[in-house]
Amino acid sequence: MESIARLNALSDDFDTMRATHSAFVEACEEWAHERKEILAASRAAHAARLRRERAEAASLLAQTNALTAKAAEMDRMQSDADHTVVAARTDNETLDGKRVALDTEKAALALSVRNLENELETRKNRLAEKRSARQQLIARIAPEAQFFADKLAMRIVTVTTNVLKFLFTHIDSRNWDREHSFILDVSAGRVYKLMDCSPKLPHVDTMVSKLNDTRDFYMFLKEMRMAFSEDSKREVEQDKEKGK
Repeated sequence: MESIARLNALSDDFDTMRATHSAFVEACEEWAHERKEILAASRAAHAARLRRERAEAASLLAQTNALTAKAAEMDRMQSDADHTVVAARTDNETLDGKRVALDTEKAALALSVRNLENELETRKNRLAEKRSARQQLIARIAPEAQFFADKLAMRIVTVTTNVLKFLFTHIDSRNWDREHSFILDVSAGRVYKLMDCSPKLPHVDTMVSKLNDTRDFYMFLKEMRMAFSEDSKREVEQDKEKGK
């Protein structure tokens, strides 16, 4: 009988290990899927930015070409004026005035062309700097994001440019897959702005204010998870009270 009991115990342990292994594999697959979604969203946002930047560059180039063509037309008009001077010397003073006006307009157009060319070059340099900065930022925060995901059962989704959604699971003991989330806007430089929190937390504004003071983002994420956990525990206690 003792041997049978041991066999039953071993069988139960094996079933437990198999269930744990299945849960681990499912979690890994879910994480991989979520990472693919994040990368796809990042690539889509990057592609959209590139399209906008290329459209702006094309517009500036078209303006430059138009001004260059207009300058060439001014040159032709000046040449015609010079021939008119030779043919009608009696109108010399009037033609000289036209020449001066054409020279002035040509100089102004040439200056506009140079300014547009300089502006185009400046924008190209800024766009290159922004692309480089984004690539460096992605390379820098990728290990941190992975660390947060591993330690806090959290994933990050890009809502739009400079707006991120942070989602936590394994908080609600009634449903481990239930998501607790908040959305941060980081577009205002070094100031974080909370756009949404689900479920609502009573002291979340104070926590965001503390984040902006301390700049300790990892501590903020841990405190948000703890706050969600405490809120979930209160809900469980309330459900128990209602069930009495």
